[in-house]
Amino acid sequence: MTAAMLLCLSYPFNASANFLDVNEDTKYANAINLLNVSGVVNGCGDGNFYPDEFVSRAEFVTVTAAAFSFSADSEHSFEDIPTGAYYEDSVGMAVNMGIIKGKDEKRFAPNDFVTYQEAVAITVRAYEQTQKVKIPAGNFDSSLKRDDFEDWSKNYFDKAVTYRFIPLDENNISPGNYISRGETAQLISNAMLTMGESKTDDFTVPVKFVQTKMGNVFVKGESIDIGVSAGCHILGWEVRSFYGDVLKKGYVKTSEGKANLNFNDLDFGHYSLNVFAFDKDGFKKDLAQTFFAILEDHDFMQYSCLDSPFGMNTSYYKPWVGWNSITADMIYLMGARNIRDGVGWQVTEKEKGVYTVYQPVTVERFKKYGMTQLFATGFINPLYDNNATPWTKEGIQAFANYVNGIYDVYDGYVKFVDVYNEYWAPNFGDQGGTRGQADSLPINYYNMIKATWDTVKPNHPDSVLGIVIGDSSTYRAWTEELFSYGAMNYGDYLQYHTYTRYPETEIKNDVEFMNELMEKYGNGKKMKIWLTETGGHTASEANGLSMREQANLIVRQNVVSFANGIEKVYVYNFMNDGYVQSNNEDNFGVVYNESSVYGSYVPKESYVAYSVMTRKLSGLDFIETKRADDVYHYVFGNDEKKVNILYSLEDTSVALNTNSEIKVTDMMGASKTYTPYNGKVFLDLSKEVLYVEGDFTLSDEILPMQMYVKNAVIDSETKFEFMPYAELKNVEIKGKVSDTKFDVSDGYVFESPQEKGERTYVIDLETDGNVFARMRSEVQFTDAYDINADVEFKDTDAGADGTMKLSVTNHSDTNLNISGVKYNIAEYEGVFDVSDVIEPLSTQTYNLELPKIVPGRMYDVSLRLVRDGNISHRVDYTGRYHYNRIKKGRLPVGATTVDDKSKALYVEKRAFEVVKTGGVGLDDDNDISAELWLTYDDNNIYIRTEVTDDVQGNSGSDANIWNGDCMQIGISTEKNAVSVQPKIYWEIGFALTDRGKRSWVWANPKGLDAGTAETLMKGIKYNIERNEAEKKTTYEIMLAFDDIAPIRPSKNDNLKMTVVLNEGDESGTRDGWLTWGKGLAEGKAPMKFNLIKVFD
Repeated sequence: MTAAMLLCLSYPFNASANFLDVNEDTKYANAINLLNVSGVVNGCGDGNFYPDEFVSRAEFVTVTAAAFSFSADSEHSFEDIPTGAYYEDSVGMAVNMGIIKGKDEKRFAPNDFVTYQEAVAITVRAYEQTQKVKIPAGNFDSSLKRDDFEDWSKNYFDKAVTYRFIPLDENNISPGNYISRGETAQLISNAMLTMGESKTDDFTVPVKFVQTKMGNVFVKGESIDIGVSAGCHILGWEVRSFYGDVLKKGYVKTSEGKANLNFNDLDFGHYSLNVFAFDKDGFKKDLAQTFFAILEDHDFMQYSCLDSPFGMNTSYYKPWVGWNSITADMIYLMGARNIRDGVGWQVTEKEKGVYTVYQPVTVERFKKYGMTQLFATGFINPLYDNNATPWTKEGIQAFANYVNGIYDVYDGYVKFVDVYNEYWAPNFGDQGGTRGQADSLPINYYNMIKATWDTVKPNHPDSVLGIVIGDSSTYRAWTEELFSYGAMNYGDYLQYHTYTRYPETEIKNDVEFMNELMEKYGNGKKMKIWLTETGGHTASEANGLSMREQANLIVRQNVVSFANGIEKVYVYNFMNDGYVQSNNEDNFGVVYNESSVYGSYVPKESYVAYSVMTRKLSGLDFIETKRADDVYHYVFGNDEKKVNILYSLEDTSVALNTNSEIKVTDMMGASKTYTPYNGKVFLDLSKEVLYVEGDFTLSDEILPMQMYVKNAVIDSETKFEFMPYAELKNVEIKGKVSDTKFDVSDGYVFESPQEKGERTYVIDLETDGNVFARMRSEVQFTDAYDINADVEFKDTDAGADGTMKLSVTNHSDTNLNISGVKYNIAEYEGVFDVSDVIEPLSTQTYNLELPKIVPGRMYDVSLRLVRDGNISHRVDYTGRYHYNRIKKGRLPVGATTVDDKSKALYVEKRAFEVVKTGGVGLDDDNDISAELWLTYDDNNIYIRTEVTDDVQGNSGSDANIWNGDCMQIGISTEKNAVSVQPKIYWEIGFALTDRGKRSWVWANPKGLDAGTAETLMKGIKYNIERNEAEKKTTYEIMLAFDDIAPIRPSKNDNLKMTVVLNEGDESGTRDGWLTWGKGLAEGKAPMKFNLIKVFD
């Protein structure tokens, strides 16, 4: 027997394949898995782990030696250890290292069992010997001592708690009892996790996922592997489903910082993969997250791109934001047979009459899949009409020639063309402003589409030209005027754009409006309608969609369009255009950006939802709308099969009246077959589309069963309780969630998630082995408790005294016993002594005194609750606070020495928040960092900023200086900055540009037009100097109160101010910014400016 055969260990969520008596419910499954993947133990050969059996001294020492990598002389004098025994070397090393002793000089007693307190002592000695750490005597809290340990072992128990090998509130410990195999695995794995950082782990090494398949998009049958690299020797991981529940989890040991995870056993769907580790204090650190998709294999080459209704917008003309046509494979896999893209006129025609193909490799990649491009044309060309939207006869004809040239050079790949994208929008149809006279007028667009038709059709009779109109509900008058000129004579199809979130009503109304116009102006001609831009963004702003909401919206937009006669739908957009989560335009994609923190091109849930839709509906025609009221029921089919689409905008239930089996596929591709009970199959409906196959009629009947949720708090047990109505009261019914079956009469008890938020549970009901109902419940989980904190300041000459107002809320249905709050505030740490019992569903507040506060400094705060003496392993509260006050002083502009710097409010580098938007990015202090000084006198306020920036650049002018390296100041007062649109606030910018020092005032309370600060502010003085040797740019600003009146520091009306340092270098585009305060760069909201107290 080898050391690796001592304990039987396995992966916690795939255990049954290796060990018969270990599964996901086994108490020590995670610990067993950790030791297994770490190579400490491997198995005993008979398929079982035996978690409840005792551990011998020989076994325990051998496992400890492997876990802590003992290295010492292995000679010994014990006569009861046979030569060559598997444990001989481990025992010898342990004795010589002082970790264990024999019973006497000649006897070790290898087969004697180990007590829990002996195991703790051995583990502590092994940890201290190998990790070279030791808590000095008396350095641990005497309150940690327990009376039930023998005197000799109490010191070791206290150390084990302090080192976090065992939790203080572990009530199952019986020190004198023998330790079991499961308890051994838990004790040793805890020790290994806490020794990680102190030994080999480097948490500064970024965790990276290594894609074995582009975008982590797999087809079932392929090996589903995701690599990971990290600075940690052991990584924890968990996989979550579309609904957020944990499907698989475990640990993996890295080799040279790398590991591979395999998920071949997962079914179709969208999944998140989270990787974490434990720091030296034993706290879990979430390190990285990615997403992956598993799709059903499907041959989309069988569908002609001309016939397929499915399209996707792309922007391969923008490689600088991550667009790369290697993603053609992913677009094919999702079932989009058409793409819509475009290249600017000025790129296609750089020399008059000479047209070129942009990115030929992109064309070839899509040709490989038999796909075609709808070419979105536009907008201006410096060769014509003063580089403005063409309006002269020559310019319009040149545009028509450009469209004709596209058909010439793309040689069959481009089938369809938008004749100028969104002419109706001033930012497109009136480009060049005063340089031209197009003015987005319908008559000018009519002239353009007529000239294009007359030029292209004789040369390319198979060309398909589209007339682009806007969102009909917004631009109806514009569209009708265009039609009145006879526009329908010069187009093959109408295309329009809508990003409606209410497709069921708005798309229907839009189509009705266009049909009315065609009836009125078409002289009997009927044009096809294409929806060439639709979708929704997942930005973190208030109007952003969740990933799930985007997924179901995109499917509904497609289905409703087809049901209302729209021939093709192009979703906008395939990829996120950036990675700023708060920016709407960066988040329309169905996959993430190439530079996303989640990995290049990884799928959102909408990618999978779209892929399931195309697999279900490709090759089918729309047949009929059976219902479109509170329940939506659409039917698609052909001679061979029929697919029903069912959903509802409000959660409801329906009955499918049938005598045959019904196949139901959800939005992520998971399918199940249902058998009718008394002639009915019951389905809970929501906004998430269900694809239903089989013969049935629909009726509004609720399932004769109610379901209730008890105790929906995280980190606890939650229960579904069921109440059958009369029809089912005497029927034996089983429920099933994932792979877990239960008796409905007993209810379903499950471990709630570890994070708060909404979770969706699908519960199938069966009787006599036949599944007849699909129930769906959305449960909002809250924390069992939460902590909130606010800080109040009181001025003193030395700084400020701070009081933290702490509130603890108990959301659970049991008492919450707290004994303290562990705090980390900057370099300060300790425990607030709070002992209290908080009753269910109640809140208690406490006032806690803080260390002395230094004005201008940023304090990072983290709080953990101490319950029954045990510190929470999660961070219960994080926040940042700073106290800003100004005193009188002077920082003269242009002075060679700055005497009053010491009197000014100093804002340290850490107080500036970094916001990245793209480009070169903001990676470290060498790229850009800043310090700020602020003071005032009776007449002026002084602002001095020293910016360390590796590259200084700004090619902008006037209002556009913000696009390069630039400082922006927002200033108001506490009384006036009370809303998003305050009564008084100024926004002023300063930049060192290619043309010299420049300023601009974007906003002012005087009603003045925007202009330079010199023009609008008589008393202003400013200077900007660049020291290239030090890579430092210094801004010195003096604002006169007379200019910005009535803004003036006063103890009765404190200042509000935000300072932004834009980072643009030489790119001509802002790559990000540093901000001290909010409410300026990310959106104008002066109420969010920093509060600055006036001290004198």
